[in-house]
This record gives sequence, C-alpha cells and structure tokens, in this order.
Amino acid sequence: MLILTLLFPVITLAGNQGSDWDRVLDRYQEICGQCIVLRDRITAGEPVSDKAVTSLLQELTQLRNTLQSASGSMTASQKARFNAIRDSYLKGNTVETDKKSKETVAESVAETAARPADSNADALADIQKKIRARNDSLVNLLDEMVARVDVPNTSAPISGPISSENVLSEKRTYDNDYNGKPVSGLRSNEIELYALTAYNRIWSFGGMLVLRGEPFRSGYIGVLSNFSNIGHDYSCSSSGAIDGGGVFWGDGGIADNELFITAGLTVWHNIKGNISAYAGTGYGINERLWRDISGKWAMVSDVSGRGIVLQGMASFRFGKLCVMPNLIYMPSTNYLLPSLGVGYAF
Repeated sequence: MLILTLLFPVITLAGNQGSDWDRVLDRYQEICGQCIVLRDRITAGEPVSDKAVTSLLQELTQLRNTLQSASGSMTASQKARFNAIRDSYLKGNTVETDKKSKETVAESVAETAARPADSNADALADIQKKIRARNDSLVNLLDEMVARVDVPNTSAPISGPISSENVLSEKRTYDNDYNGKPVSGLRSNEIELYALTAYNRIWSFGGMLVLRGEPFRSGYIGVLSNFSNIGHDYSCSSSGAIDGGGVFWGDGGIADNELFITAGLTVWHNIKGNISAYAGTGYGINERLWRDISGKWAMVSDVSGRGIVLQGMASFRFGKLCVMPNLIYMPSTNYLLPSLGVGYAF
C-alpha cells in the first residue's frame, strides 16, 4: 500500500503520455506546414523577413530537443505518423499549402514582374544574384532543420542546436505568429525554490531547491523541521511502561522533535515539462516526548526513531508558479508525513 501511495502521482501522470505525443505530432505537422508556406514564398521571390525564418528554426530546435530528451516512447502508429510528416515534407508536399498563401505568392510574383526594369542593369543583376543566394541559403537551412528532427532515441546526440548566424542577421527569437515581438529563447537551466509546510501530529516548515536541466532533467534537495531539539532522560512505551522497569507518571506535557533532510531525482515528466514526478531518500528524526511529574522528558520509543526516509512527490508548473504535493515515509516508525510546497521558477 505504501509503495502504491508513493507511486500514485507517477502512475496517474503517465496515463497522459500518449496524448502528449499526439499534441507534439500535431505541432510538428503545423510547423512543417508553416515551413512549406514560407519555402514557397522564398522560392517565388517574395520578400520574407529574417524573423519569420528565425522563429521556425527556433521551434524546430525546441521540438528536436524535446523529442530526443523526453521519457517514454511513441506507439507504432505515432511513429508512422511522425515519419509520414517528415518524409512528406522532404519530398516537397508535407502539408497542402492553403489557397490563400498560394494566391499571395502568385500575386507577389506577378507584381514583381510588372515593375519597370532598373536603369542600371548591372546593379539590378547584382542585387538579384544576392537575393537568390540568400533565398537558397534560407531554403536549405529550413530543409536541413526538418530533416534532422527524428523519432525519440533514434538520432545521435548533438552538441547544440543548429545556428542560423551564417544566414540571418538577427539573432533574436520571435513568437509563433511572426508579428515581430521578441520573446526569450530556451533556457538550458532553471532553479525552482519552494516553501514547504507539513502536518502529522504537529506542524513543520521548510524549503526545497530544485535544479532543472536541459530540457527537463532535474534533481532536488529539501529540509523540513519543527525547529525543536528537546533532549530526553529516559524512554517509555506509549502504554506507559518505562524501559528497564517502572510506570510513567506524566504531567500532560507533550513535545516533538522533527527533522527531515532529503534529496532525489526526476523519475517522470510530461512532454511539455510542466508536470514532473520525483523520488528521493534522506535522513529523518521523528521523536515524540512526554514530560513526567518531575519535569523530565521521556521519549515514547514505539512511535519515535531516527533513520532512513523515503520521499515521493509531483510538481505542477503554471508559468513561473510551481505547486508540489509530496509524501515522506519513515519505515522504522511507520510514520507518514504529507506536505505541500509552493514555489517560483527562476
């Protein structure tokens, strides 16, 4: 029962993996459709802004990194769909370009042909040569990026995303609508800081630090405590029997010492990286103390202990805001401590 309790977030979240892959494939098909429209415009000689190409290159790079690093695998039908999208693009007909885009290209070409020739034929020829060279480079770059996206775990690792510096003058990334609004690029590392609160017999508080790598690999370290460190003079059982003989006589005073230090790693995440499951271990102190009529403290031995603890938790991200429910379990005392963390990503 304990194992099922700790693994419940992982089992529940894993059920969404198939639909996550479907959403990734939907986005891949959309990107390839945008690439073919842009490629047609470039090939037809229509002016295309660098930011439009930069945006697609950024999306292809992010998609490739996600596919290569994501956990889980596609089904046979999902892999077949992925290959069909990519192969169809490479053959020049990924997604049927919409009628409006085709008409826009045709109108732009007709308008260009109707313009009067420049009086300086040599200068015009030189400009046209440079435009053709630039356009060829842009088309080749788009084709190369689509070709290098592959099914998860089947492509060799790369040292970094393909750079567009040799082709594009602008090095910023833009949003998906090509409206020229700059947005931040992928961050290879992030830090999540959490404030924790927990309750079982008493309230405990603490914090957690999560380091997230590229794209979603991460580890954490956390601490929870009630900030009490009361010593004891002897031990007794919860039935009142003193260890070594005698009966405990108390004045009603009760105290607890609680401290848990844990660390762990990611065991699962969804494709987008906004839902993750973690598992870890650490060291814990869980002591229940009773005060006797003489003012001395006795540790209740059958519900107290020190030793190894296990931890399981899930993280849910909403933009920069993070919420993390988790459980700590101490096997030696059969003690289960539920806690909740609220954090922020930097």
